[in-house]
Amino acid sequence: MKRSFLELPVDIDVEALRSDVAGLPSQAWTDSYWPTVHGSVQLVLLRGGITKSKSDFLCTHVIDHPVLQTVPHFRSLIARDGPFGGCRYAFLFRMEAGGMATMHTDARQVWTTHHRIHVPIHTSPEAVLVVSGRGCHFAPGRAWTFDNQAPHGFANGPVERIHLIIDVAPNPSLDPLLEQAQFHEGTDATELCKRIANDDNFNPDEW
Repeated sequence: MKRSFLELPVDIDVEALRSDVAGLPSQAWTDSYWPTVHGSVQLVLLRGGITKSKSDFLCTHVIDHPVLQTVPHFRSLIARDGPFGGCRYAFLFRMEAGGMATMHTDARQVWTTHHRIHVPIHTSPEAVLVVSGRGCHFAPGRAWTFDNQAPHGFANGPVERIHLIIDVAPNPSLDPLLEQAQFHEGTDATELCKRIANDDNFNPDEW
């Protein structure tokens, strides 16, 4: 069962991941396929499909993209023998300072059967993920997960935010991490929810 917010007992070498990110060429980043929700977010797909469309984050057949060979620390983190027991999809998510992601749910079937895990790389204490009216900052140094089938959105702080996001099916490596995770209740985010409410043009069927 998914729960918001969980801090997984996995120590992350943030500086090593930042070094990997710094070495990425600018052309590795592409605009999000869901601009109505994500705004000006940019992505680097590390593991997923090959159509260069939103289906790359939904498909059954996935591959390791060539860019993954240039980021060895990310590669070891998402490997089958890594701390999470592998993953279905893996991508970097970059949001500009002051950016927002409007409230939505991740309702596609594959997203409901996998746990969505965030690994913060660049962030600030003012960056807050909102889920069902509660807000939580995901601090660097650990991995985090939440109930992505509940309504959620995001408001960034004053610096660029970059997270590794992976979708992981239940497995013998992940299951004990979820059992041992530290639960964070979060803080009341009623007013923040109003700021990042769904845009009138948002069509859930397109998500």
